[in-house]
Amino acid sequence: MVSLSLFIISFFIVIFQTVISTGFLNLDQFYDLLIPVFLYIGLYRSVAEGVFFSVFFGFMMDSYSGAPFGLYISIYFWLFIGIKKLVLFLHAGNFVLLPFIMSGAVLFENLFFSLVIAFMEYNYSVFVSGLNRVVFQIIFAAGTGPFFLLLLGRYEKIISEFIIDRKLNRDEKHVLY
Repeated sequence: MVSLSLFIISFFIVIFQTVISTGFLNLDQFYDLLIPVFLYIGLYRSVAEGVFFSVFFGFMMDSYSGAPFGLYISIYFWLFIGIKKLVLFLHAGNFVLLPFIMSGAVLFENLFFSLVIAFMEYNYSVFVSGLNRVVFQIIFAAGTGPFFLLLLGRYEKIISEFIIDRKLNRDEKHVLY
């Protein structure tokens, strides 16, 4: 049930990010909103969920954004793997480390994206032209990313409590006195 709710949130983020923000709002400077979701999955959920989410939502982002096929699948997959490996060495759920992890994830995505675009177009000025945008995204991710992660954690806790309460209420009805 928690995975389903994360799936629904991620689906709406993809729709918002690829359709609404590019069509109606000018949010080009904002970082990828699925990064906090993948960081949350990498920190607190299982490997099977992470692989499914990275492949499924990477495919959706590749399809809807017009990016080269496999770009977002690769980015999300390696982000997830990197976070899983980072958890082995650091207590990555620490609130003090979350801004650094979030900034590193945004930097990784921008570098990966820039490298792919540079190699496809044989134009290496991509690194210099987007530097202002990347710096803004990193600073903004450091400020807002941990709060997105805390919101996702609170949301998971609310959903889990709802499921437990519902199960307890259902079990109480079947008790014979």
